[in-house]
Amino acid sequence: MVGIAELIDKAYADAPPDGWTTKSIGASAVGNSCDAYLALTLRGAPDTAPPPQLKRIFRDGHAIERAVLFDLKKAGLNIMEKDNLTGKQFKWTKFGGLIVFKADGIIDDPAGSKLLEIKSMNDAFWTRFKAYGIFISHRHYYDQMQLGMGMSGIGSCVLLAYNKDNSKYHDEEIKYDPLRYSFLLARAEAAMGKDSERIGKDETDWRCRGCSKAAYCWGRTPAPHTMRLCSSSFPQPDGTFACSYGCVDVCTAFSPFMPKERS
Repeated sequence: MVGIAELIDKAYADAPPDGWTTKSIGASAVGNSCDAYLALTLRGAPDTAPPPQLKRIFRDGHAIERAVLFDLKKAGLNIMEKDNLTGKQFKWTKFGGLIVFKADGIIDDPAGSKLLEIKSMNDAFWTRFKAYGIFISHRHYYDQMQLGMGMSGIGSCVLLAYNKDNSKYHDEEIKYDPLRYSFLLARAEAAMGKDSERIGKDETDWRCRGCSKAAYCWGRTPAPHTMRLCSSSFPQPDGTFACSYGCVDVCTAFSPFMPKERS
């Protein structure tokens, strides 16, 4: 008889994809050190489906975020979770929606509004964050915050970290760094071109082994015949992709976009 744990895992594994493959570069991805990852994310390259355990970790992260927002309001803070104009999460975009930042919320402070980022961490990561600060402990979170501040025009951002092991909190406020924002924006813009390199020399590189784009990046997953994934296509100001050969609805000379080997 199949055990209950196996049945749960199977249910998660058999569930249809739920937004794993995106067609934009989110602010949370810009801190990724691999240029190929950014380019493939932008072009909608297929992801390797996450294992059941990782799906549940993402699920739990959303649940923790809701609990943290409850605690913030319990503490008397005025948190704006949704944009009154759209009724949805606060979002800013650039280049026709090819680069996207979504905020967990905005802290309405008399001294000035602040972006809010909520992260859940295990005790080891949380302790490192508390000891060294977010720039040292989690550079990709720092970059996410900088891109968000630059895109939103809000010059301050608070990262609130929840320790999943003992329910402790720690927070840090950082200020907008225009030089860092310019660097990050340039990286995102470069991903729109065709010169993005893999970070690893081969697929055994530790940075590639855990990457959701690795199977496609190293040629183990075939490319869907879409305009975005054709090597002859290029982005337009409205966020769509056009073909160098004039193809419109169907790509008649499809050649899959692939990152370059590390030089």
